[in-house]
Amino acid sequence: MNGDTAAPVNQRVQAAFSEVMDPATLNAATFTVKQGTTPVAGKVTALSSNAAFTPASDFEKGKAYTGTITTGAKDLAGNALARNYVFNFTALTAPKVVLPVLIALEDQHFSFDSSEITENGKTVLSYNIRLMKESPKMEILIAGYTSASGTAEYNQKLSERRATAVREYFIKGGIAPARLTKIGYGEKYPAEYEAVPSDIYSESAKANMRVLFEIIVK
Repeated sequence: MNGDTAAPVNQRVQAAFSEVMDPATLNAATFTVKQGTTPVAGKVTALSSNAAFTPASDFEKGKAYTGTITTGAKDLAGNALARNYVFNFTALTAPKVVLPVLIALEDQHFSFDSSEITENGKTVLSYNIRLMKESPKMEILIAGYTSASGTAEYNQKLSERRATAVREYFIKGGIAPARLTKIGYGEKYPAEYEAVPSDIYSESAKANMRVLFEIIVK
């Protein structure tokens, strides 16, 4: 994300567009990453509405980087970006991922348009609580998302309420609050682009109705 201060040093940089792009226009000339003024060597790949910059070697811990996608990037109709998109991030050592991974909550794990957790959702969370008790050094970030239907403000608040509900369930299950961080992303950073935001039953909308867990060990 733009402004990220803890980007994993060994992770590729990904960009998501709001429509299908011409992959021939997403390349090393139009998608670049620099450390200061020094270009970072890497490979650019593109598919549909996504592009990725894979660095030739790990980013340097603690270093600030700037990514740029230029107006040379175009959609299938030949329309170019209105302006260069520039974003910044700082690389840090990637957190250790603990296996087995906690199970994410999906749209069916919440009551419709609500932060109330369904019985199936509670079953999933109870399983996750057991895994956390077996790994007492594990800490997690609880991230809530929503579909694009409705206003951005409403979706932001709904994602925050769902993340809060999940955190409270973990605490009631015996997990120390200090091990649980929550954030609501609303409809930002979707798993899939929703061509028709009003269609709440589309597969892309369902894919975006979720609560994900980032697992770290300190």
